[in-house]
Amino acid sequence: MKSRLKQQIFAISLLACTAISPANALQTHLLREQFQNPSDEAKPWTFWYWMFGAVSKEGITADLEAMKRAGLGGTYLMPIKGIKEGPQYNGKAQQLTPEWWEMVRFSMEEADRLGLKLGMHICDGFALAGGPWITPEESMQKIVWSDTIVDGGKIKGLHLPQPEAYEGFYEDISLFALPVKEEAADVMPAQITCANIATGNHIDIKKTVNMDDAGVIRSSYRNHSEWQ
Repeated sequence: MKSRLKQQIFAISLLACTAISPANALQTHLLREQFQNPSDEAKPWTFWYWMFGAVSKEGITADLEAMKRAGLGGTYLMPIKGIKEGPQYNGKAQQLTPEWWEMVRFSMEEADRLGLKLGMHICDGFALAGGPWITPEESMQKIVWSDTIVDGGKIKGLHLPQPEAYEGFYEDISLFALPVKEEAADVMPAQITCANIATGNHIDIKKTVNMDDAGVIRSSYRNHSEWQ
């Protein structure tokens, strides 16, 4: 009886494998096809450097056609340095001049002709939004923090140390209070207190610090003040 039952189970398993295998084969075929012939959204991009203003319409067409042949989906146009910094290259298209903008316009025209996407870097080279006219308040910024440990229920006029600042610029975002235990906290999950420091009469609640039911904390409001 047991032997016959094992044979039936084996036969059913074999039938299941036979029924599933064609689907797996089709999925593998489709995956291989998509890998060999990716959609435009899946194609890689590349950086396209315009060095020392040495760019021409002939060169633009040659570069973009080569990208198309290589299977790229698009490119980021990135000018680097001016014509005076590389006079040996005999560049003619200094950044932001009418000649340079004509090259940019032609590049977009050629990219459209070839079905390529074209993006532009936000500045010269890798500096990103640099220049003496950029004030610290308008410059690229990063999130910094400081922390301290206090005894709960005994806080009076707490002042947290200010995190690092560049050129004297610093703005507060939010304050988080997290419970800390010396022993492993395996009895109950830690609770996080999330406090807004935004002030004023016209505050968009959606842009202040908030925490959803899953415990994800989001902050998109900045206010210049001190922790007190």
